[in-house]
Amino acid sequence: MEITYIRKTNPWKWDTDWDTLPDGYDIFPLFPDGWIYYGILGSVIVLVVVKLYKKKR
Repeated sequence: MEITYIRKTNPWKWDTDWDTLPDGYDIFPLFPDGWIYYGILGSVIVLVVVKLYKKKR
């Protein structure tokens, strides 16, 4: 049984239904559920930027 949400938007995902992508692309979890993923991603980005900055100097 499939649950139908208002505007067919899963409340646990970002509301990206305003774009032209199908619902399969609504893959970004909300921050309370995805903080560990965003934390890891942010840490990697910061480390790469710092490494590139030090390499440039």
